[in-house]
Amino acid sequence: MVCYYIFSVKGFRENYAMFTPNSRSLQESMEEKIYGWIPEEKKEEMYALIGEQKKLGRSLTRFLKENKLLFAGTDRNVLNLPAISKSMSFVTVGITADGRRILKFDHDTSRRHSPIIDEMEEVYIVENKSIAAYLRQLKEMGEDVNEYRSIWSYGEGETEPRFRIYEYSDYPFTLIREMTNLDIERA
Repeated sequence: MVCYYIFSVKGFRENYAMFTPNSRSLQESMEEKIYGWIPEEKKEEMYALIGEQKKLGRSLTRFLKENKLLFAGTDRNVLNLPAISKSMSFVTVGITADGRRILKFDHDTSRRHSPIIDEMEEVYIVENKSIAAYLRQLKEMGEDVNEYRSIWSYGEGETEPRFRIYEYSDYPFTLIREMTNLDIERA
């Protein structure tokens, strides 16, 4: 399978058991995804292989073996936020009394957005679970929490670029830059 996104779950009371702190997504991207990173000189071959789509499973398995990859790291970790869209661009700006991180998010700058984004205030979220609570949960599940000890150091994130196969192809026409369905009064 060639993945596009890995979504972080939003923090609501009803999904507390499933919630993973955003720092875990960053840790995965930086420390585990390296086993699926496609060498720069092999990316064109990967794009062509996926573009053919004939016997993709066998072709992809062969490509991974030849390049000593455990998987194809084509996905990007994101959180889908209201008014922000899919992003993992954030900075930790505080911690609550019970240890949950307060994150200030920014929109994905690699995409075109409505001009209203420039008029909005920052989006802040309070994570649903502290890192300590998450690590206790992993320990209860039988995980070796020492494998996650670096999770504490991921307090700032940047949205990963999209893998090129997920970029829109060029249109046979020109898109207009002006938004005609939006009127913004500037002070």
